[in-house]
Amino acid sequence: MKAPLCSYLRMQRQRGVALALAYMVVGCLVTLSSGFIASTVVELRTAEYYKNSTKAFWAASSGINEFMKNTHYLDTGAKILDVGGYSVLLTKTDEISQRAVRAVSTIGGTRRTIEIIYPANPPGLFSNTMTGNNFNLTGLMARLDV
Repeated sequence: MKAPLCSYLRMQRQRGVALALAYMVVGCLVTLSSGFIASTVVELRTAEYYKNSTKAFWAASSGINEFMKNTHYLDTGAKILDVGGYSVLLTKTDEISQRAVRAVSTIGGTRRTIEIIYPANPPGLFSNTMTGNNFNLTGLMARLDV
């Protein structure tokens, strides 16, 4: 009678170990799967940010191109352009030595800005050649008046 009771208790212990082992395996699988889900969510957010950033950059770039087609476009002040369903704010800053045109586009909370800076008074067509009235020759010495 002792033998069947002993084997019964041994089988009960083995079932308890198997149950604990099954719980540990399920716990590890849940931990791994939740880590994969978190990683996927982060990658989706990063991809969305990159997509919006790229759209905003190209929208701002097309705003600059619009200004370059017509440089008098901003003479009356800042403009808001509609580029592919997105808005681009174009502004121009005039200073004595330089001018700056800035295009700002915000898409999905991502803002991209492109700014071009150029001289206020570009050099004349022939200012880098030896024509015009920018030098004097006297005797054997040449003098350049700038």
